[in-house]
Order: sequence, then structure tokens, then C-alpha cells
Amino acid sequence: MSSGPRPQAPTVAVTRPEEEGAGEDRLSQWLRREGMRPVSFPLMALAPPMSPGALNAAAKRLVGAVKRGELPPYAWIVITSRNVITPFLDAVERAGGSPQVLQAGGLHVAAVGQATATALEQAGLPADLIPTRYTAEDLLQALRERGALGAGRRILLPRAEVARDVLAEGVRELGGNIDVVTAYRVVEDHAGAEALCQAVRRERVQGVTLTSGRAACLLGATWADGGGGSWPRTVRVGVIGPVTAEATRKAGLRVDEIPEEATLPALARAMARTLGVSK
Repeated sequence: MSSGPRPQAPTVAVTRPEEEGAGEDRLSQWLRREGMRPVSFPLMALAPPMSPGALNAAAKRLVGAVKRGELPPYAWIVITSRNVITPFLDAVERAGGSPQVLQAGGLHVAAVGQATATALEQAGLPADLIPTRYTAEDLLQALRERGALGAGRRILLPRAEVARDVLAEGVRELGGNIDVVTAYRVVEDHAGAEALCQAVRRERVQGVTLTSGRAACLLGATWADGGGGSWPRTVRVGVIGPVTAEATRKAGLRVDEIPEEATLPALARAMARTLGVSK
């Protein structure tokens, strides 16, 4: 693996939301290690929920039960994005709790992947369960194997306002109980989309990465609104997985690379391959 971009390294657009205080984006770090030059063109931005009542109420029930020495109302909390961690723990703090209080109460934590688990560890709430593959379907299977879907056991799922319902629906279909609460919103960043389209037209980027279907839809619509035309063959498009690939194609954009594994390191390797910078 390369330690950084080469002198003539291709420039690759990173379209993930920018996280306050998070430093360089994780995908940017992997692209740089693979010998590319990442540039941020966020197509989405993170925002607080319009109504945080459900999140606050869930945190209050959880902290209250632990402090009273009762069994917590949730046996498991499932974290499917590290973007959930700060708003969830903020709600816990408003309720008078802390990660240590939750741990003392016997709450189990499941994380969808290693990066999310690492962020949880850094926040003081280590994960008890990480599936071998980082998808909602595999997380559901792992929860089932751990007995999280048994009678009398309830799961808390804080997530984005708009998200796939695979996990929640799967839990219910298997007889489990789950409360879904909004921890944050992902809103469209039109300025970022317009800036990226201009960079593509002016040949300032050689690659674009997409990690969500909503981002792909916004990019496709912005490209069409700006005059459309065929997407340049010289600008390669890599997507995180098949769901994003389908959305990208429906948005009228070409898909050049889909990594075998839906992870950021795999996406970076795929971009290096399609741009000819792999060792």
C-alpha cells in the first residue's frame, strides 16, 4: 500500500458529509494511502433531527431505569453509523447519564462495522457485537444468534431520519421488539453538488466516489440541470455497493467500480484499480 499520493496522483472526489471535529474523512485517508489525491465535495450534510423528542425519551427511560437499579428497557442498542454516537450520547447526558452508567446497567451494544466500533470505543461505549460482514442483513443474523430477538427483549435503534428499513423490519419479522428513533438528519448539499459538477466539466477530478443513493440522486439531478450530456469517460465513478450502484444508474450516471466488499478501504482499492494506480 502506498503511503500517500504520487506526484501525478489522480484527484478523487469524496462526496460524504463532513463531520465536525472528525478530522480528515476516513475514505479520504484510504484514498491517500492508495496513492490518490482526495478532495472533499460533500453532497450531503448532517443536521439535528427536526423533533428530538423520541431520542430524548428513549435515553431518559434507559438512564432512569439503570439509576433505579431496574433492568434497562432495552437489552441492546444497535449503532449502524458513527454519526449516531454523538447525538445519542448527548441525549444520554441530558438525561443525567453517561457511557459508564449504561455499561453498569448491562446494556449491550452492537455496531455494524469495525469503524463504528472503534468510534464507540473512543466514546467510552465499547461494542459487544460486530458482524463479520458490515451489512444490516448480517447484523440482523448476528443479533439473532446472540439471542437479542428473544421474548421480553427490546432493541433501541437510533439512526438517520431516512434510512433503509432492512434491520428494523427484519427484527419484527423474526418476532423481536425494536424502537426506531431519529438521531440526525442527512440533508442535501446543493452547493457541493454544483461545485463537483463544475470540477467534472473542467476536468479537475479524475474520479468520483459515492457512498449513498441519495448522494447519487442529487449528483445526477444537478448534472442534468447544468446541461446534462454524457458523463465524461475520463472521470471514473466508484460506488460503495449494489444498492448505491442501482441508485446511481437510475440517476443517469455511469458506474465503473463496485468493490467486492462494501467498506471504505475496499472502495479506495477499487478506485486505485480503475484509475491505474494499483501496485
